[in-house]
Amino acid sequence: EPGRVMAGPGGVSAVAMSGDGQLVAAGFAGRLRLYEADTGEEWAELPAAAPLAFAPAGSLVAAADPAGGVRVWHTLSARPRALLPGHPGGVTAVA
Repeated sequence: EPGRVMAGPGGVSAVAMSGDGQLVAAGFAGRLRLYEADTGEEWAELPAAAPLAFAPAGSLVAAADPAGGVRVWHTLSARPRALLPGHPGGVTAVA
């Protein structure tokens, strides 16, 4: 529904829309939630954090991993595809 508020612990730290316009990702304290853009329904909740970014087609989303590095997720299955380790100082941007 228009105007729906995405609520989470500690407030929203990042938001991104998939390139196909189907999904919205919102980062909360150590969590990443995927929502259907048309309905606002939560699609999945992932153990990831902001920053975050979608692949152009919307089938993948990359986000900071709470343990360090960047994790890439399949958006439809909500399963991890890859972990890019080696960022001991934390991840400050994903594009």
